[in-house]
Amino acid sequence: IIFYDVIKARKGFKKAYNVENLSPGQYEIRVTGSNGSQSRLFEVAAVQAAPYAVVRLPQPGKYLVSIPSGKARVARISVFDEELNLVYSRIEKLNGDFAKVYHVKSGSGIAHIAVSGL
Repeated sequence: IIFYDVIKARKGFKKAYNVENLSPGQYEIRVTGSNGSQSRLFEVAAVQAAPYAVVRLPQPGKYLVSIPSGKARVARISVFDEELNLVYSRIEKLNGDFAKVYHVKSGSGIAHIAVSGL
């Protein structure tokens, strides 16, 4: 067992877990409740460092996304609230280095930002 979590929910739940620090390999997630147990396998592959950075700024709900210049001409920026609901998605044009501050108006949780297309 690498990680154990107890969640008290009556009608289901969803929760994101950060697996980026796991070594490459195959892992199992098991959810056990009053109705039995379910498990799913997933694989963590060796990856190169992300060609972008997301920094949570001191101001509430503000995040800086920076992408150094590279071969990509566009990137899709997707912003999710603390409950992993998509709240913003846009294709941004990349002309050299790119940097933009995103303001996520949500509760007190931490937003999740994904960059794809690089």
